[in-house]
Amino acid sequence: MRKATLLRDLCGVCDRKTSTVTAIESLMTLHERMFDDLASRPSDPLLVEAKTIGASLPQKLRDMGRLGSPSAAVVHYVRAQLFITLVAELEGLIADLMVLVIAAIPYKLRKPTLEAATLAENATKAQLVGRLAEQDINNVMYGKPEDYRARLEELLSLPKSDLEACWPIFIEIKARRDIAMHNDWAANETYMRKTGGSVRANTVLYPTKDYFAAAIVCARSLLAILRAGSSRTFVDCTKATVFREMWEAAGLRHVDFSHAWTIQSCDMVRPVAGFSWAWSGSEKPLFDFFSAIYSGSPTTVDFAQIYARWSGPTLSVIDEWLSHPFHF
Repeated sequence: MRKATLLRDLCGVCDRKTSTVTAIESLMTLHERMFDDLASRPSDPLLVEAKTIGASLPQKLRDMGRLGSPSAAVVHYVRAQLFITLVAELEGLIADLMVLVIAAIPYKLRKPTLEAATLAENATKAQLVGRLAEQDINNVMYGKPEDYRARLEELLSLPKSDLEACWPIFIEIKARRDIAMHNDWAANETYMRKTGGSVRANTVLYPTKDYFAAAIVCARSLLAILRAGSSRTFVDCTKATVFREMWEAAGLRHVDFSHAWTIQSCDMVRPVAGFSWAWSGSEKPLFDFFSAIYSGSPTTVDFAQIYARWSGPTLSVIDEWLSHPFHF
């Protein structure tokens, strides 16, 4: 029942990525400060070593400011690598969010297709949905930028206005990372097509200090937008709400949920004090199932009797929970 923890999982991904972006920014700042300090001590062995390292780096890095200083080339190189890491983290963020949503809400899958061998490998519905979700998102990640954005907006139910300001910046950042990996940081036709840019072919696009800072701002903006959008769209994807939905879909729905349970918070439900009901022989194991979710003791549930006596929506509820159980 992945839906029960979807909101928490989405926010958790955003929060972890936010911490990572902060660490990348802080690491670059620390690196720059260290080299500024070294520059004031020309005879320092570390500066001598940095110059040696810098001399082995590409000339175009040494040409970025400070009159071709070899030690400065080291700073530029580190910035370039941290920039690549930053883009990878943002791509990972978007992929993780989309996979989480599809895994929790499988009807959001797009016309899934898997080979028979792949289907045979997956013993459970949860595993199958997970594989299909990864396939869906992989297709999106390698598609056109506008399709990439459209799928993200679709899955998170984001209004187009949310990404209007930062998305073009993000696409340029991605395109710059791509030429870093595949064209030695030189602008090419693919870069210009993706960005609509007017830079000359073969222009070297190493990230400068100001550009790197702007990329960090874009990353923070994107993270904030996606976290806020996830919180807004999936506000009901919590343990308490899903527990109530399970009750209302299963064979005990003739008993009003509020008579048996009290929602104390998004992640806590407690039994109503003094509640009792004359359960039938088939209803009692089902009530024990819901009580076990609250108590965290599923071993006390007679699942064999439930499967023998129930069918349809009730067993769907049981199967979904067993595929991804949660407790209070």
